[in-house]
Amino acid sequence: MATITSLNQYKAAFPDSTELSVAAGTMADALVALAEAHAGEPSLIQKTVTGIAVAIPAPAIGIKTIVTGAGAVAAGCKATPYTISSVENGDKVWFTAIAVEGFTFSGWYLGEELQSTEESYEATISYAGSTPTTLEYEARFVVAG
Repeated sequence: MATITSLNQYKAAFPDSTELSVAAGTMADALVALAEAHAGEPSLIQKTVTGIAVAIPAPAIGIKTIVTGAGAVAAGCKATPYTISSVENGDKVWFTAIAVEGFTFSGWYLGEELQSTEESYEATISYAGSTPTTLEYEARFVVAG
């Protein structure tokens, strides 16, 4: 889902007769954008249009599951789904951990935070970042006994 933000158009004139326009939220942001686009400092900068509605797309979110635990992968423990290339904030995803003989499932983790101890777990995707990412859900297994 896109976020709508309001930008302004700024026009700059440079001593070498170059003229550039940029869209930015503030004059300071416009100066940064102009510095990236032209080597010199502008001799004049002015706001020419205000309140331009711009849709900022939500960052891409991917999902990946990994299996951890001494010998768990080699023994055949599995986690599904292996990958999902694109989900959105608020989407629900079912994760399933499959233990093999000699192993027990200990939990689903996102980073170091325990999400669930159930083998089948429904997660609501929540990502507050502004850049694309892949969330890694870890299925941890331990040797039974």
